[in-house]
Amino acid sequence: ADLCDFTQVTVALWRLQQIVHEYSPTFQREGDGCQPLRRALLVPAPGSQHTLGVVIVGEFFRRAGWDVGGDPRAGLGDIQGVLSREWYDLVGVSVGRECKVDEVASAILGFRKASLNRAVVVMVGGPAMALMTDLVTRVGADGSAPDAPTAVIEADRLLAAVRAAPT
Repeated sequence: ADLCDFTQVTVALWRLQQIVHEYSPTFQREGDGCQPLRRALLVPAPGSQHTLGVVIVGEFFRRAGWDVGGDPRAGLGDIQGVLSREWYDLVGVSVGRECKVDEVASAILGFRKASLNRAVVVMVGGPAMALMTDLVTRVGADGSAPDAPTAVIEADRLLAAVRAAPT
């Protein structure tokens, strides 16, 4: 019904992100406490303004023992720069409803080319998954998940398969 204007929504989302960060230590204590052996870079699709989901998914990965990086405001060049300097096992891309498939596919290709890890796993998620069941194939990702807990399980499965593959 558009009862709130852009500023009200922005402030509310900012506050929700603050709450996620405020409760993060409690959420993490409830996790398995293992040492991170896996690194994930979680980012919104280029040009996306919907970043709350990325923040929340990151908390689930941390709880499962992943070392998580990412800046929801980072541009495409920033993300590629990080991937070229630091090792990541996984890149997770949150794709909003405003998805431009060609741009996401191009970004993923750029992430793979820039990555120090030649076998980096790329997953996609977000609202666009409900609209495009073939999004994984269309953008050249390795997998997806419908929610944060399942994303962690699927990421672990995909990473295990990559690590078990002959080099």
